[in-house]
Amino acid sequence: MEKTFRNIQKLAIPLTFKCNFKCKYCYVFKDERIEFSRDNLYKLFDFFLKNNEFEDRIIHFYGGEPLLRYDLLKYSVQIVRKIEKKYGKHTDLGVTTNGVFLDDKKIDFLVKNFENFSISIDSLNLDYKYRNVKKMINKLPILLKYKEQIHIKMTIMPDCADSFFNYYRQLLGMGFININVQPAMGFYWKDKQMIAFLNNIIKISKYKKYFDKKSYDIKFKMEEDINDVFDNNKKYCSMVREELAVDALGNVYPCQFFVALPFKLRTKYILGNIFTKKIDYNLIKEIRNLKICKKNPIGIKLNKCETCMVDRFCQKVCYGFNIIEQGFDSKLIENAIYFERLLFKLIREKAIK
Repeated sequence: MEKTFRNIQKLAIPLTFKCNFKCKYCYVFKDERIEFSRDNLYKLFDFFLKNNEFEDRIIHFYGGEPLLRYDLLKYSVQIVRKIEKKYGKHTDLGVTTNGVFLDDKKIDFLVKNFENFSISIDSLNLDYKYRNVKKMINKLPILLKYKEQIHIKMTIMPDCADSFFNYYRQLLGMGFININVQPAMGFYWKDKQMIAFLNNIIKISKYKKYFDKKSYDIKFKMEEDINDVFDNNKKYCSMVREELAVDALGNVYPCQFFVALPFKLRTKYILGNIFTKKIDYNLIKEIRNLKICKKNPIGIKLNKCETCMVDRFCQKVCYGFNIIEQGFDSKLIENAIYFERLLFKLIREKAIK
């Protein structure tokens, strides 16, 4: 097992699956699960750092809402730094939160100890129907203290595709410079919604160039990520090779998407267990060879894309998970891959110019 996972770059840890929000676009199945003990967290961090040979490794905490277990988050920082010294290795830490439980003390701690600190802000419209915006807006005065260090994550629902640019512009105006815009997957996108999203991405790109001329260092992560796909020429998916997710019982999954699935679905993708040292080599081989257009969790052969970018950096199995129906859907995959191809084409063309 140690040799199999020695080159994993990212370890994803769901501290809890409980959440104070019920965001309609969230794919995480909020069932009651055993949560991490301090002892199991120590064993997990020790295993990861002892055996990992990747130079730029990261441990990322998510949920549910990880700040519901702020006690475990603080403990994790303390223990990881202690184990780092033991093995002479460094690990970047990351956390994604909805930010509602932040106060001055917590945000100071997170900014100082986490290299990647992400907060979800999808809209500044109080009438936004997919999550509670008011609670998040009330935290803006605290967030502005560290506006250049915080990463904002904007998840755009299909029926918000024509309006999100206004909120992006407002966040930039406040001084936030790291904003990641991504379309919500797990839902069908109509052609007019895709076009509206693409048009707003063009607006963002032009807006960024304007700020760049004013010597502002604005990060447009979607553009950076897609250009990275073209530049690094990866011929494999990151699942199992670069990223693993581990639950509180030590069960290992290909990535954080799988550990968030409903029970009957997620148990099909348990690759092994860190604590018992059991490992399913056949399943690992199957996952590594997975092609969403050929062999996928749905068992349906999909139409071949004109140009395939999906297997260059991620197999995007999550694209086929219907959040409303809580199951895999071949038509949804077709819709998502078509949308992704349009995004790739747009960003690539603008990168060439």
